[in-house]
Amino acid sequence: MACLIVDLDEEHASILGIDILDTTTNIRGQFSHLHMRLPDELVGNWIVGPDGRVTRDEAEQQIWAAVHNRLKKIGVRDGGWTTLYQDSVDKTLLELSFPQGEMQGGGPARLTRVGIEHVQEFYPDVDVP
Repeated sequence: MACLIVDLDEEHASILGIDILDTTTNIRGQFSHLHMRLPDELVGNWIVGPDGRVTRDEAEQQIWAAVHNRLKKIGVRDGGWTTLYQDSVDKTLLELSFPQGEMQGGGPARLTRVGIEHVQEFYPDVDVP
């Protein structure tokens, strides 16, 4: 049996984790996106259903769950289309961008781990905490 742990706000619903109970052994465990190391790069995608509705794929959902629940914004560039974040879990630096900018709303997101050299070059006014 599994129970979703969900964070709801006015605009988003983010899955924070899954509480799992193995009914044969009665052992309980928890899987949480909040404590896992994020991949070095996540590239989201939009899926168009047969009814024409657009939904986020798993990577896109993971990107926005991280942005809303564990990343701290520390810099912006490109008129706000590229944002630098620091991960509150492991303190690494990640950049959110929209590589398909010709699409409505900038298209699906990409979250990429970056190094201090990248920050110094593209965010010269940011002091990394």
